[in-house]
Amino acid sequence: MIDGKDVLGALGIIAADYVLSKDGFPSMRTIVMPVECDENDLVLLDVIHSELLFTRLSMDMLIYAWGVVTKSMSDEELEKAKAKIEETLKRIDEVDKELKNRYRIDTETNH
Repeated sequence: MIDGKDVLGALGIIAADYVLSKDGFPSMRTIVMPVECDENDLVLLDVIHSELLFTRLSMDMLIYAWGVVTKSMSDEELEKAKAKIEETLKRIDEVDKELKNRYRIDTETNH
């Protein structure tokens, strides 16, 4: 077992995660969950996930706007940045629908 208490241990965990993900295993960040968590912890994780998506969208939009204004990006690079924005918007919609369904179902079953 790899001990992640020092830098080399942490690098070992990252390397093992990368190798396993290449073999089709889900990465650690998708399978690690708190050992004991209540409903409030899961809500907090959902909020963090949503906020990270909005942060990613903001950064992608800033990069795109900066490239347009300064004309420092080629048309190909601008198209890639635009595709990232569209991908993030699509992911935000998916997560929003998923969260609405999750919490609507929870409230319907609690009544």
